[in-house]
Amino acid sequence: MISFKSRYPAMAIVTGTAILCLAVCDNRSFVAEPNPEPAFSGDINVVRDYSQRKTIAEFSFFRDGDTIPDGVVRLNDLAHTESIHGVYSLEAPLQAVFGGLNTVEFASLRDNYSSSIAIHMPDSFGVRFINPRDNSGINNVSVQWSQPDFATRVLLVVVARNYPANGSIPYITVLDADVTTHIIPYTAFEDQTGFAIRDTYYLYLAAFNQGFGGYTGLNFPLPPNLPKRRISNPAGFATYGTVAPVDSVLVLP
Repeated sequence: MISFKSRYPAMAIVTGTAILCLAVCDNRSFVAEPNPEPAFSGDINVVRDYSQRKTIAEFSFFRDGDTIPDGVVRLNDLAHTESIHGVYSLEAPLQAVFGGLNTVEFASLRDNYSSSIAIHMPDSFGVRFINPRDNSGINNVSVQWSQPDFATRVLLVVVARNYPANGSIPYITVLDADVTTHIIPYTAFEDQTGFAIRDTYYLYLAAFNQGFGGYTGLNFPLPPNLPKRRISNPAGFATYGTVAPVDSVLVLP
């Protein structure tokens, strides 16, 4: 004969044990999902402009596409802690950046994040001679300049002082860094109809290392699709270069 008094306590013990096991053993709902690592992005743009006699530096820095209140961008010994919509801007003496190795550091104290990017700035250089400097016959013009160290390419731009009002067309070419002479064709001093335009034509040379881009105070037009150096930590692009002192050619047709 089965005793009901002995069955029910046993069942209660088994049921309680099963519930306890479910609560303890199946703890998946109590495990917090790990927070995803933040994604940092940023860009570097540094120019030593000897025509303006200053260094212009512009950076962007974002966390997951948003601005970083505690973000810091440091160029060598110069720290930038204030940004406008994630963009950090600086004007400094030419001596703030060196020919050769420089360092840009991105940091976020809140995220314990810090990453340094090495950039090799082209050294100072300039025009050695222009012939003819007074171009009264609308001839080809020969230009020679010193070779900049730490450069991969050189951008040459010839633009009239009264461009674009006088209808002139800028002459733009990109050369290998080991090229130090160039013949500017006489057509660089004409409009679209072939009419020679009397004016002072400014000659700009910009040496860059892997990439170059526009910057605040840029005085000459840039060609489309200039190269950029890709960086990965933070993810973005870097452009940097040195602009030689501006020179000129006088055209008197």
